[in-house]
Amino acid sequence: MYGDRPLAKQEHQENLAVVAIDQPARAELVYLIGVLLHFDGEIERSQKFFAHAVRLRGDSASVEIAAFLHASSVELASRELDL
Repeated sequence: MYGDRPLAKQEHQENLAVVAIDQPARAELVYLIGVLLHFDGEIERSQKFFAHAVRLRGDSASVEIAAFLHASSVELASRELDL
């Protein structure tokens, strides 16, 4: 998405964080931060954001969030087993 433009990536992440801080009850923003962290390889950190997004959404938690939580758990387990 960002290619060889790390500053664009950093700016996008910072802008998203500012909006999420201003609107902490918006689950979709928390979810997006989790996605960015997940694809940056920060699996453990991303799980915290996905879990918080689920708490914010309550019973209407999306399949996408659940899929990332599961994928993150599987990836963490495989790291621990050194697969």
